[in-house]
Amino acid sequence: EGITTVDGKVTVVNQSIRAGEYMINYIADSASKIIVPIAYFPAWRVKLDGKSYSYQQENNGLLVDLPNGSHSLDFYFKETGVEFLSDILSLSGIFVLVIGIILKKKAL
Repeated sequence: EGITTVDGKVTVVNQSIRAGEYMINYIADSASKIIVPIAYFPAWRVKLDGKSYSYQQENNGLLVDLPNGSHSLDFYFKETGVEFLSDILSLSGIFVLVIGIILKKKAL
């Protein structure tokens, strides 16, 4: 499922979808609204032409008010400090577990 135009006329020139990133280049004839099919999570950030931009949460994605003209709209997932710390602790725990298993097998 792709981008849905709610109001106005938007032509998507190019789009790129990767894990944690959704980039759209578009041309709008007038101020428009689109819904981007991304599940809401507070860590999502949006930039319009490289500058921070706002969005609204909708049931079927993120609603964005677009200015007219040719622009680049980038969505990216910015991990919070708590999430990063959780990742480090999880990986450290796995590492310690693997080392413990290896050392125990050598002792036998």
